[in-house]
This record gives sequence, C-alpha cells and structure tokens, in this order.
Amino acid sequence: GAEATCSIDECEAACPTCANDTCVGRDQACEDPATSATSLEDWVCRCPLPSVGNATAAPVPTCQHDECTDAAVAAVCSDAGQDCSDPNPALASRDDWTCRCRAPATSFAVAAAVAPCGFDECIAACGTCAGTTCSDASQRCRDPDATALSDWVCICAAPSDVVAVGAAVAVDDCVVDECEALCETCADTGAGNACDLEGQACTDPAHAPGSLGDWFCTCPPPLANISNVGGAARCGVDECVDELNGAVPGWVCGDAGQECRDASTTHTGDFVPLGGAHSPCLSHVLSAPQLLCQRLRCPACLTKKATRCEVPAALR
Repeated sequence: GAEATCSIDECEAACPTCANDTCVGRDQACEDPATSATSLEDWVCRCPLPSVGNATAAPVPTCQHDECTDAAVAAVCSDAGQDCSDPNPALASRDDWTCRCRAPATSFAVAAAVAPCGFDECIAACGTCAGTTCSDASQRCRDPDATALSDWVCICAAPSDVVAVGAAVAVDDCVVDECEALCETCADTGAGNACDLEGQACTDPAHAPGSLGDWFCTCPPPLANISNVGGAARCGVDECVDELNGAVPGWVCGDAGQECRDASTTHTGDFVPLGGAHSPCLSHVLSAPQLLCQRLRCPACLTKKATRCEVPAALR
C-alpha cells in the first residue's frame, strides 16, 4: 500500500521540541506552520489581538498594542486638532494614551483631548510669538489669552502701565510723572500726594522710565528756595538755629554775644537780637566771605564790613 505520511502539531503534541503550553501560559496563541514530522521546533507564539508580535519556538517577551491605532481613540485627538501618542504600548498598559497639543503648545491630557490647547506667546517660540521684543525694550510681556494668537502685549516698566499690542511701547509713551502717578516711588503711594498734603509744589525733574524717586516738594513763597527730595520739605525755618542755604544766619548774633530771635519761621531775613534791633545782629544780607566765616563760627573774622574771611591758623 501507500507510504504513510507522519505529521505532528507541535502546539498540540507533547514532545521535547513541542510548545508544551509555553504560549498558552503567557496568554498567547500557538501556531505550527508546518506539521510534517521532519519540520520540528518551528511553532510560533503569537500575541492576542489587538496586540502584535510573534516569536518562533518561544513566547513573545512583550505583546504590544499602540492604542492610537484604534480608530475610535485616534479620532478623539484628531477631531480636536491634536496628536495621539501611546507612551507605553505594552498590552498590560491600557488607557494610557494621550492627546498632545501641536507645537508650540506643550499641553497634553491622558485618555482625553486637551481643552483647550493654549500657549503663552510671551514664552513660547513661534511665528506669532513675542520673542525678545518686549525684553529688548526693558518692558514686560503679557499674553492675555493663551488660546488666541498675536494678542500678546508689551507693557512699560512700572509705574507706567501703557501697553502696545504685538510691539514694544514707544519710549516717549513710557514716561511717567511721579508727581501725577500713583506708585510705590511716586509722591502719592495711595494716601495722597505728599507735597499737596503740605501745601507744597511737587516737581519731577526727569520722567524717563528708569528715573524714579527723584521728585521733590518745594515750599510756597517766600521760602520757595527750600525743597526736599522724596518727601515734604520743612518750610518752617528758624533762622536762629536752622541752616539756610548752607549756613545758620542767626549765628551772627551769638558771635556778637547776643541772643537771637526769629520773628517768623515762614519768612527769611527777619531774625533780630533779643534786646533791640540796632546791633550787628540786625538782619542783613551776608556776603560770601561772611557766610564762610559764619559756618566756621569765627567771631574774630566776622564783621558787618568783612569783604574777606581771615581764618585763624588754628582753624585752617
């Protein structure tokens, strides 16, 4: 008769070269592509659907399935204009797929679409982003809506709050008058203008953005030559004890051995000696040499007719 054909399915049989439940024990399917008795040890372990992977005469180390290949999953991301990615395609790692915003946005959401996909145009790098436009002008950048494009603004350095959309603010527009503005370095920090509260005039000599804290208060006439930087000036001046224009006028009385009295602290040139108005202490305009002598407190060289100051050697 005819010669018998011997065959063996190594996935079903038990033999030294057979699978012997190697695949089944790993939840994988076993296939023997050729059951001829001469074709041995060619059985294959295959990963279960929807994962992919196979190995000959051995189990598949890791069955993988990229969840983004599932049409339903991919649609969640694509419908939102986002990209799908599966960070761990191992079959045991399920529902960890993510939707990622497209550049320059960097947001992502796990097993869901990002809502919404936004980015800060002041920080990101993109065609519509600010880049260094604001910082190059020493200004601040702000993006009011992360979901809108080309809406970033440059803001002048404090205390100015002038803004420009999509560009740096012109330098002349960033100036600030600290006598008029409300800020930490201004005359008015929130409790009223320090000069106005004392009935004094406020002056800001420089309005440039970097020139702060230089405003000053000036006393009203007749003491308009008295001022103070960064606060109210002391307008009540006792010429007998207070310095005025670099000297204490009333010293002339003490140098003459007399006591001094200032008739009015809101006027200058009205101090007189106690005991009469007819004396060397009578208010008068001092010459430059006399003022120098007065500051040195040199009674030996200070006279009404002095035209130069002879400073004693001990004081030189």
